[in-house]
Amino acid sequence: MEKEKVLTTLDQIRVYSDPYRIEILFAFQRFDRPATCKEIADSMNEVPAKVYYHIKKMEKADILKLVYTKDVNGIIAKYYEPTAEDFEIKQDFKGKDSINTMLGETYLNTLNQIFDKAKSDFLKIIQKSAENHRKGKGVVQYSEVLLTDDEAEELHEYIDKIIKERENEKNKNYRVFFSMIKSKE
Repeated sequence: MEKEKVLTTLDQIRVYSDPYRIEILFAFQRFDRPATCKEIADSMNEVPAKVYYHIKKMEKADILKLVYTKDVNGIIAKYYEPTAEDFEIKQDFKGKDSINTMLGETYLNTLNQIFDKAKSDFLKIIQKSAENHRKGKGVVQYSEVLLTDDEAEELHEYIDKIIKERENEKNKNYRVFFSMIKSKE
């Protein structure tokens, strides 16, 4: 699996930008290993045929790949995984205004889906904590911080490292939503 994959074709960007497919990618991240369509569908409380349809689209766009197959009681189970840990959308279609407009809308839809998912998860956890009469241990913060470009990259790498290396049975599960963008040039 690559660390990062840049999506440059219109087909790749369209396939990746579908909110349901982003949910499928989140499901693969939770497994942290290759998984079958059935495993992903079960984790999402969905019908395997629906998930399979989207996985095939993602495989064709090189967002998911078939890693291996396994014979399970006479049935061939196909195990897939994302082709990269992170995906980046690259808009470089100069001179094609309608494509740029569509790509801009697609990109915004993708961002909206990610923000909405984070907000929804956060609100569900807060509500569950309130229902169980527990004080939630979470924080929401929005601020501006002054960093050099190198410091911003170091911060991003540090957060990535924490997310990827801290997964074990002893640690408690926290949801993290991290967004960083340079506000001025």
